[in-house]
Amino acid sequence: MKLVSIGEILWDVFPEGEFIGGAPFNLAAHAARLGNESYLLSAVGEDAHGKRALAAMKQLDVKPDLMSISRRSPTGTVSVSIDGSEEACYTILRPAAYDDVHASASLLDKIRQITPQWLCFGTLFAHPQSGLDTLRQVLEGCPGRRFYDVNLRDGHYRWDTVETLLHCANIVKLNEHELGWVARKSGYQGQPFPELAASLSAEYAVETICVTRGGRGCSLFHRGDTLDVEGDSVEVVNTVGAGDSFSAMFLHGISSGWPIAETARRANRLGAFVASQQGAVPEYNPAELLAA
Repeated sequence: MKLVSIGEILWDVFPEGEFIGGAPFNLAAHAARLGNESYLLSAVGEDAHGKRALAAMKQLDVKPDLMSISRRSPTGTVSVSIDGSEEACYTILRPAAYDDVHASASLLDKIRQITPQWLCFGTLFAHPQSGLDTLRQVLEGCPGRRFYDVNLRDGHYRWDTVETLLHCANIVKLNEHELGWVARKSGYQGQPFPELAASLSAEYAVETICVTRGGRGCSLFHRGDTLDVEGDSVEVVNTVGAGDSFSAMFLHGISSGWPIAETARRANRLGAFVASQQGAVPEYNPAELLAA
């Protein structure tokens, strides 16, 4: 599988230290660890954080061909705290270097030469109009199926942007809170999941809708069918990066031709493992996870 993940690379700053992150980077890193050809389209600043971020990309085998250096903004950082339910709370500092990415003709040519099977994106990068314009140029000008992780962050999303991105996607992933918000905004509030997912699929021409439910696993709508897949029970350290690892395994399974239930089961397993660790991209052996 060839994958281009578009958006933020940044440092998650916890009280106990800094960890490389950003949902698009995390997805790309986990996809690479699963043996795929994984690219990140983003930018870092001319600073120590940027040098360390590029070094982390190299260590994790995320290809840097689509990266740029911003001379106007620093490498992204986010202050992360964990609430009483082990959920992460984010304070995002912007503008950041990843806001300084532009879809030049040469960049679009590079992406087309890669011939990715997947173009992956989220809401945070597209929140400023410049980010949305860049993303739309990439999606309109380059091949690949589209994976949208809704991934809402307080103060960094609007319904018009989310609705635009829903129209662009083949697969949409979101959590329960995000599903409820999308249901209200789209006018489908109150429908049970099978009816809600069918309504959203018809409205936005989405083939697959995946709702992550933490330790309870996930619910899927896939080509007209719905199913629930149980999760793995783990002691949660924090949930940062767990959803991104789920996304990487889910796309890996879809691209490998696995049955959808097996794909979701393995995605749940990787997401649970990451939630039991510190940092968004902990060490693990994919073969052991896939064999379990």
